[in-house]
Amino acid sequence: MAARKTTPAPAPAAEEQTEVEAPVEDQATEPAGSGAEEAPPAPAADELPPAPPAEAPVVETATNVRTGETVTTLVPSAEAAYAEALRRERAGYLTRGLKDRAAAVAAELKRLGAALTAD
Repeated sequence: MAARKTTPAPAPAAEEQTEVEAPVEDQATEPAGSGAEEAPPAPAADELPPAPPAEAPVVETATNVRTGETVTTLVPSAEAAYAEALRRERAGYLTRGLKDRAAAVAAELKRLGAALTAD
């Protein structure tokens, strides 16, 4: 068999790339971060829905599909659940004698306007 003689294919010519610079805007006239878009106006106070009470639990009712029994559950608000979790955290710190951490949690409860104990 005769050996074939091959020559490598020429490399493709690199296309000349030119960079196009974007026009520089005068940054002295506008402060940084202020775009041309304006924020939408805030809705009037009478257009906003009323805020739910902070500590009001929500009553949820469910029916058991197997027995037909109706069950009513009080679901605490997010604020009330957070305050209760902080109270449990504080009690755990006091049990272990970590008074500095308990004081930090008590400060957070005070900031929320929640009582230190759930009476």
